[in-house]
Amino acid sequence: IVIVLLVMLFSMVSRKKCYTKIDELDLRKQGIISASIPKELQELKELPMAGETETKFTSWHQAWEELVTVHVAQIDETLYRAEEGLDRYRFVAVKNDLEVTEQLIAELEGLIDEMLAEMSTFKTNQSVLAELKAQGETNSSQVRKSLLLQATSFGPALPNLEEQAEQIDRLRVEMVAFEEAGEVTKAYETSLLLEAKVEETRQLVEVIPQQWKTLAHELRQRIDQLSAGYKEMTLDGYPLEPLGMQSDIKRFEEQRLSLVKKLEFLEIAGLEEQVQQLASDIDQMYDTFRREVDARHHVKKENQSLKQKALRMREKVHQLAQEFSMLRENYEIS
Repeated sequence: IVIVLLVMLFSMVSRKKCYTKIDELDLRKQGIISASIPKELQELKELPMAGETETKFTSWHQAWEELVTVHVAQIDETLYRAEEGLDRYRFVAVKNDLEVTEQLIAELEGLIDEMLAEMSTFKTNQSVLAELKAQGETNSSQVRKSLLLQATSFGPALPNLEEQAEQIDRLRVEMVAFEEAGEVTKAYETSLLLEAKVEETRQLVEVIPQQWKTLAHELRQRIDQLSAGYKEMTLDGYPLEPLGMQSDIKRFEEQRLSLVKKLEFLEIAGLEEQVQQLASDIDQMYDTFRREVDARHHVKKENQSLKQKALRMREKVHQLAQEFSMLRENYEIS
């Protein structure tokens, strides 16, 4: 009797666990059926059906149809068979069916999450693409306008800047072609390249004019003044050769030309700092010149002071000599 009671108790507990599992799996199956994929597909259907858009829509639609008509039906059949098995106390077979069904449901849930993520990304790319397209057209137009109005401000960099503008135009045409062909992902990726190229060119257009002005005019003029000043001061007798200033002036000009070359090829990374450093080095040489001039003025002033002191000293000596002569004459007379 005890054994029979134990068997009955085991059967009741097992049946209850299995029914609870069946209800749980059926609830998860309902969650699969009620997923928002049909709604997403309907929204995607409103887009122009061509290229990637058509391919992705067809793939997602077929996957959803297969999921609902084949896999969900398979789950229903397995759960129904499990309930019948419980009525016949086939716990081992029921347990195996429920394990297989749970694994299938988990795979379908993962598939749905993946499909929804892909749809969301695709729709986001589609909406962002429209914004980037409009923004790209505006920014590329501004770049072209700046190049036209400030052409003389870019110096030797102008040809390469115009090449940048042509690259922008090519990317914009490519983006539009991808969009018209329904290749949303390629159009979106191209729009990102376009945005980066436009931003790069805008920075160049902002930075180059000021740096070109500094290099081509301000620093060049100051270096020329240093060179002329060095020659003039050397002719005036200033001892500048031991200071190595002539080689420094030559180095300044070489650095200036090197920076102009970088600017020409749009290599502006660190350019502003290098221009500032060159300007600082030139300022230091101007300070050296001023110190040399001040030193000579000081020496001249000291020499003049010494000459005046020497003159006063000679006058005083002469006066003392006269006084001594008069004293001696008076002594001889007396």
